[in-house]
Amino acid sequence: EKLTEVYRDAKTDSQPAESIAKEAKPAISRHNDFNSRFQNIMEMEDSETKFELMSELANDFAFVAECYGKIIIAEKSLPVEMKTSKPISVGVVAGGDKYIVSGILF
Repeated sequence: EKLTEVYRDAKTDSQPAESIAKEAKPAISRHNDFNSRFQNIMEMEDSETKFELMSELANDFAFVAECYGKIIIAEKSLPVEMKTSKPISVGVVAGGDKYIVSGILF
């Protein structure tokens, strides 16, 4: 099943961050290797299937990025130890805290 179909309810703007994380985590963990999926799709011959898979990958990526982006923003003022995802050091300072969640750099 497509990630966006299985967890479309987690996209509501009024839903608390903890609830989004709890509902989305199982599906996201099954779909978090975006680069491998992308590379496999790119190796395919051009076909309707290839383009459908690429569209599904783009939708899944956008869904995961939106879910975790909402969580990161909602938890901005929390102490680090209470955050769902902990900030990391990636060697740059500009733009504030950095997070890597499901293979996506925020």
